[in-house]
Amino acid sequence: MMQKRKLTDILYNKYLLFIFITMGLLFFISLTSASALDIKSASDWEVRGSAVFSATGAVIGDTIGYDSGDQDNDGNYDNSGRSNSKIDYDFIISKTIFAPPVTLEWAGCLPVTGYGYNMFGLGKLYNGGIFRKAVFQTRWEKQSAIQVWVNSGDSSYITGVSPSNGKFCASYKLVWDDKGIVTFYYNNNQVFQSAKPIVGPLVFFTRTFEQPATISSLSVNSSVDLSPVLEPCSTDPSSGQVPFEIIVTCQASGSGPLSWAWDWNGDGIPDETTQVDHATHKYYTTGTYKGIVIVTDSSGKQTQENFKIVALASDASDLQGTVSGKFTGTVQMPDGTTKQVTGGVNGSWNAKTDSGDNIAATAKGSFGADGISGAFDVSYDSATGQLTGSWGDIDGDILSRPISFTMGTGGGLRFTAQIKGIAPSSGGGMPFEGKVELELLGMPKTNIKGSVDGSFSTDITYTISGSVTYASLGQIPVNLSGTIPTSGQISGIWKASSAGNTFTGNASGQFSGNIDTSVSTPIGPYPIKIPYSGIWQVTLGTSSQGIDFQGNWVEPNIHAMGDAGGSFGGGFGIKFANNGSGAWPIPVSFTCPVSGGSYVDPNTGLQVQWKLENFNGNGHISLN
Repeated sequence: MMQKRKLTDILYNKYLLFIFITMGLLFFISLTSASALDIKSASDWEVRGSAVFSATGAVIGDTIGYDSGDQDNDGNYDNSGRSNSKIDYDFIISKTIFAPPVTLEWAGCLPVTGYGYNMFGLGKLYNGGIFRKAVFQTRWEKQSAIQVWVNSGDSSYITGVSPSNGKFCASYKLVWDDKGIVTFYYNNNQVFQSAKPIVGPLVFFTRTFEQPATISSLSVNSSVDLSPVLEPCSTDPSSGQVPFEIIVTCQASGSGPLSWAWDWNGDGIPDETTQVDHATHKYYTTGTYKGIVIVTDSSGKQTQENFKIVALASDASDLQGTVSGKFTGTVQMPDGTTKQVTGGVNGSWNAKTDSGDNIAATAKGSFGADGISGAFDVSYDSATGQLTGSWGDIDGDILSRPISFTMGTGGGLRFTAQIKGIAPSSGGGMPFEGKVELELLGMPKTNIKGSVDGSFSTDITYTISGSVTYASLGQIPVNLSGTIPTSGQISGIWKASSAGNTFTGNASGQFSGNIDTSVSTPIGPYPIKIPYSGIWQVTLGTSSQGIDFQGNWVEPNIHAMGDAGGSFGGGFGIKFANNGSGAWPIPVSFTCPVSGGSYVDPNTGLQVQWKLENFNGNGHISLN
C-alpha cells in the first residue's frame, strides 16, 4: 500500500511538473511570438501599388515602372510610397509595428532592375511615406550585387554572391537587439552589423520597381507589444476664413482594427469617433485650435497626436514673400577627417492675418552645400514664436524628421535651427551636422493698406503781441505768453507695396485739438481761443531703429484765415513697436519735434505765435 501511494505521488508530481513546463513553454511562446505576421494573409498588410497573396506567399509588384497616366490604376506610388507620381513603385507594408528586441526571418527573391532601388527590411512611416531604416537592397547602378543599408550612414555590399536570373533568392534575417543594433544575415551567414543604434518603432516593408519580388515564408520573434504608431497628421486646409471645412488625415499602424477619436477644439473631450484615418469638421468661430486625435487598437492601447487649425475672420489679408539664408555645417569624411561646408538657403513663405490677431503662416525651402542637400516645410506657432515642421536629407528620407526654427534677435524676421543628417556617398552616407539660418524677406507684388488711430498730449507755448483798439480806452498794447497743456486725437490712413524685397509706402492724416481759455490783463480777462490742428504726410522707410514713417505736418487753416505770409508746421513720424513684427493691429508711437509757427489774427490784428512741445502720442495701425 505504501509503495502504491509513493508511485501515485511520483506520477502525480510528474504530471504537475509536466503541466508547469507546458504552461511555461506556452508563456514563453506567447512572449516570443507576440507579433504574428502572416505573409500569406492580405489582411496583415497595407498594399501600395500591386501585390498578390496566396497559399505560397506574396508576389509584390509588377513589370511596370514608368506609368505617367497610371494605366494599370494602382496609384502610381513614388519611391517614398506617396501616390499620384509619374513613376510606379509597388509596396507592401506590415500593419504590425516593431521595436527592439525583435528577429525577422524570411525566404524570398529580390529583383535587380534597370532603374530604381528594390528592397525589403525595416522602415519608418512618416508624412504619408515609408522610409528605409535597415534594409537589403539592389541598386540599378550595380546590378551584380546586393547591399545592406542602414540610415545611420552604414552600408556594405555582400561579397561572394551574385544574382540568378536577375534575382537574389536567399534566406534573409534581421536581428534588432535591445540596444538598437541591427545584425544582417544572408543564407544564415552574418554579413553586416550597424555601428549605431536604429530607433523605432518601425514596420516591415518591401519595395519593387519594374519587376516583382517574392516572399514565400516569414517568421517574427518579438517580446514587445506596442501601442499604435501615429504619423503626423495632415490638415487640408490648415487655415481658412470662417466658416470653412477641413479634412484631417492621421495615418496609423497597430494590431487589429483601429479606431480614431477626434477632439476638434482641444478640450480633452472627443467630439466624434471613426473607423478610418480621416475626418471632416467645420469651424465657425475665429481662433487658433489645438486639435487632438487618439488612436485605439484592438487591445485598448492608445496613442495621441496633435494638430493645429487657425480660423481667420473674413477680413484676413494674404501676405507672401521669399526665404533667404545660409547653411553651415561639418561633415564626417570616410577617412575619419571632418570638413567644413557652407551653402545657401532659398524658398518662399506665405501668411494670412486678420484684425483679431489670428495668424497662419508657413515656409518651405531647401538648402545645400558641397554634396549636402535638404528640404524643409514648417509653420508658424504663435504661442512659441517658432517655425516648426519637418525636414529631410538624402533620397528616401525626404521630410521625415522634425525641425524647429527659433526666432533670432535684431531687425528682420530671422530664424535658426540645428540639424543632423546623412550626406550621400558611394559608401552609403557621411554623417553631418550644422545650422540652417533663415530670413523671411519682403512680399513681392503685394499691396496692403489700413488705418491709423491714436491720441496725444502736448504743451502749447504761445505768445500774443500787438495792440487792440477800444472805443472808450483807445489803443491798448497786448503782450501775453504762457504754456497750456492740452490733448487731442490722431487719425489717418496708410498703404504699402513691395517689389522684390523693397517696401514702399506712405501715410497721411491729421491731429487736432482746441484751446479755449482766458488770461488776466489790466483791462480784464482776455479770451484765448486756438483751434489748432495739423495735416501730416509721411513716407515708409528704415532707420537705425528699424521700420518707420517719417515726414512733416502743416497747419491747414493759416491761409484760410487770410494770412498769406503765415507758416506753421514741422516734422512728424510714426514708429513701429517691436520693429513692426507683432500681430495686427500693430502698436505705434507718434513723434513730433518742437515745432509751430505764427500768423496774424484776422479779427484783432494781433500777432499770434505758438508751438508744440513735449509731444507724446500712441496708437495703432490696423490692416484693412
